[in-house]
Amino acid sequence: MKQPPLVSLPVRYQSLGKPRVAGTGLTVAIGRRVAIFVAQHPLVAGSQVELFIDWPAKLMERTPLQVYVRGTVRGSEGVCTLVAVKSYVFKIKPQSRPMPAGAGAAV
Repeated sequence: MKQPPLVSLPVRYQSLGKPRVAGTGLTVAIGRRVAIFVAQHPLVAGSQVELFIDWPAKLMERTPLQVYVRGTVRGSEGVCTLVAVKSYVFKIKPQSRPMPAGAGAAV
């Protein structure tokens, strides 16, 4: 089996079952069939997860992209989690909303 490319990208994740587990981390390797990442919290083998991976390339050299992945946790070793990828899609990364005028700390 061909090894997925090693790449370190920011990732947010959440399990879809109970107990609900969510956190952030960094990918170790990612491919069409498998994603390996360092997780803040352990994930149970067999659980369904969603990953939101910040992609390094930008659409039209300006718009940040994110890869949305759905898959099944196949196992964890230490802080590394291996996910079998069921589906993935590239999306425009949601922008953080600016604070409304007058909001924030008092001056």
